[in-house]
Amino acid sequence: MTIHEMQIALGDTRKKFSERYGIPVRTLEDWEAGRRKPAPYILKLLERAVLQDLEEMKEEKTEEELL
Repeated sequence: MTIHEMQIALGDTRKKFSERYGIPVRTLEDWEAGRRKPAPYILKLLERAVLQDLEEMKEEKTEEELL
């Protein structure tokens, strides 16, 4: 999953994604533009965090629907 795909999956803007994971906006811009590349382990850790956050969002939504 690319950084951009992670942002889309979460419904985040670049700024929101930056704040959520503590990554400078400029760094995200550089990664997305191909000027720099994150280390492979960074992508794996981010993807793991995003998938966990998506699961939590899904659970929260389900709980809200039950109320």
